[in-house]
Amino acid sequence: MKANKLFSPALLVPLTLLTPYVFVAQYGISVLELVVFSFVLLILIRPGKQTIPHIPTFLFIFLCLYAAGFLGALINGALAWGVPVGYWNMGFFYKLLLALGAFWLGTNNTRSIAEILKNRWVKFAILALCILALVYPFLSFDFRMKYLSVFFGGEGIEENFHNPRMPGVGINNVIYSFMLVCFLIVSFQAFLNKNISLLIPTALLLTILSLSSKLAIGLGVLSCFILFLAKIVPRHAAIPYRNIKLLAGLGLIVLVAGFILTQTEFGLKIQQSYATVQRFEAAFAEDHDEPVGFELRFLRWAQGIERVQLAPLLGIAKDPFLSQEGPLVGFYKPHSEWIRIWMFYGMAGLVAWLLLVTAMIILNMKNKIQLEWVLLYFSFVGFMLYDGGVDAPRFVPFWFYLIGLNYSLIRK
Repeated sequence: MKANKLFSPALLVPLTLLTPYVFVAQYGISVLELVVFSFVLLILIRPGKQTIPHIPTFLFIFLCLYAAGFLGALINGALAWGVPVGYWNMGFFYKLLLALGAFWLGTNNTRSIAEILKNRWVKFAILALCILALVYPFLSFDFRMKYLSVFFGGEGIEENFHNPRMPGVGINNVIYSFMLVCFLIVSFQAFLNKNISLLIPTALLLTILSLSSKLAIGLGVLSCFILFLAKIVPRHAAIPYRNIKLLAGLGLIVLVAGFILTQTEFGLKIQQSYATVQRFEAAFAEDHDEPVGFELRFLRWAQGIERVQLAPLLGIAKDPFLSQEGPLVGFYKPHSEWIRIWMFYGMAGLVAWLLLVTAMIILNMKNKIQLEWVLLYFSFVGFMLYDGGVDAPRFVPFWFYLIGLNYSLIRK
């Protein structure tokens, strides 16, 4: 089934970045979810004798293992730990359907990443997001609520809008920042290949910096640095003079920017307006009353492992009526997605995600696809190590649409 203009990357990529929310009975569903779900319905009710789109082996195994992990943890939680079962558990299968539909949409793509990024609507969405992130700290609370609330679905939105640090667009700030990192990696490689201008990766980097996620900044900068080195360093020769000049120019830009930010009044005002510098300083400061940064994560990881040990094979489903302030079985924020999946989906769920990422890395290396995709998946592994939320309804269609785009390149 060929996707028409409604399901083209020109619309879907902007929707992965800026998607409004539609609220039904106080439940917010993003327009991206609606588009993906509509695509699945069209497949199921299509006329004629067309077959259902191809499901590659690695994705089929992932879906089966992940579903088995969910059902095992659900049954174990209900029988052994008194975890209630209700209509909320159906959300898991909704997200599986979102994953499959988004992957099919991605594989329908016939354009290269550079061609997608050149589209005027894609560029407009990226630049609009960059401008929003840069001016957000200076916007009033009333302005944010009036004009931006439609893009920030979920509970506690009013509290988020009081903070000068822009929340993630419809999802957790760190998860959203990683979504931008994915686009940064592929766009930076497209720039190095001289397929697009530097404007798009620069706008994405500025947006990530403005969102102030330490993890996303580290993953994005490191991935781009590796891509840059791979591009400028020939395999069997010294670094050409033109590349040495480029390195020197970039180094000079970094030094000048660092001087302005740290030694001028204008730079100090920027630091006060954005949370980026303060968050890095707080992470490495030693005089804290409570654990922060790596110390906090190590503490949460230890608690998560204790939770895993209650049922290391089957896992225990999440109890929606308990919080991490309650008993150990109600702990749900280990600050590591690998541990969280193991907690709530057991060994089957953990293996499912490991196989999915490993399969995509191997497929890209085997078919000699560009390095950026391999770095993207390694960044995903790092993201899952230090943060989480990969099963959020806002993230699922984005991630599997991206995998579908990658798989369409591999099939070519």
